[in-house]
Amino acid sequence: MKKVLVIEDDVNLQEVYQEFLATEKLSVFIASTGQLGMQMARSEQPHLIILDIMLPGAINGLEVLKKLKEESDLKQIPVLVLTNLSTARKQKARLWSSDLKNNHEILLRPVYQTKNK
Repeated sequence: MKKVLVIEDDVNLQEVYQEFLATEKLSVFIASTGQLGMQMARSEQPHLIILDIMLPGAINGLEVLKKLKEESDLKQIPVLVLTNLSTARKQKARLWSSDLKNNHEILLRPVYQTKNK
């Protein structure tokens, strides 16, 4: 069975990813911090990593991506980077201006704002 590691701190999104990926017959592992994500990437050797940029703790998503690409056992794992639309341009520019642009894709997560009347 193919393995997917989701590194995401939002519990609601964790559940959405878990449910969707499970219906696709994928084995899903969830990490809520960058540190835990790195540990799980090493131990589980997933076939795909879904990575949020904004993570709590000492290691954010950009740092996780950099660390993944530095480790020989992990650097070939495709990474799907998710980010919120409100900060997407800045984060996308940082990713593409770095040496991290290989073997990952950036998707923008929609953010809906409502105004109180």
